Amino acid sequence: MKERRRVPDLLVQSFAPLLYAFQPCFTQPSFRSFRGLVCAWILCCGRRALTRIIQSGQLAQFKHYCSFHRFFSQACWNLDELGHGVLKLLLPFCSADLVGAVDDTLARKSGRHIWGADMHHDPLRSTRTRPFFAFAHNWVVFSLQVRFSFAPQKYWALPILVRLYRKRRKDCWAPRPGRPHSRGPVRAASPRTARWSPSG
Repeated sequence: MKERRRVPDLLVQSFAPLLYAFQPCFTQPSFRSFRGLVCAWILCCGRRALTRIIQSGQLAQFKHYCSFHRFFSQACWNLDELGHGVLKLLLPFCSADLVGAVDDTLARKSGRHIWGADMHHDPLRSTRTRPFFAFAHNWVVFSLQVRFSFAPQKYWALPILVRLYRKRRKDCWAPRPGRPHSRGPVRAASPRTARWSPSG
């Protein structure tokens, strides 16, 4: 039987405790893939497509590249649990009053078979007189605003919850009645974030 090689730690050892904080979110094989992908993503230069990330960390030497694709399509893990892990890491740096931020910038796509993509209003390219629409994913990201001691004059928005907004005809996220709004997913998920906070 061929011995499976262990995915190495590609970054400094001080980074390891941050990754191991997320270990309860995964099975053991999935956590090995997660750890390798995160390290390779940090080391990757240029556009961070999955194949490029695998190449940057030379991960195919340790696991077949298809296993990293299956990590996103078939592996058993929950994105909200991952966000909860991020929140627990950030709480020691937060004040008593937690401040959140919402971003729904479009991730433009091209191709005929992009699941979840649709035509969305693009506020960055639109003008008052001429609206512009783009074929894209509309990822709605709820972030926690945090200040660190090494840069006390700045706020860092670190993502906690992520939802893919889809139009009413394709998904139930859009509010009714009235015009669908891309922040509907955040409104639906906000009670969960409140339960995660120490005062919740």
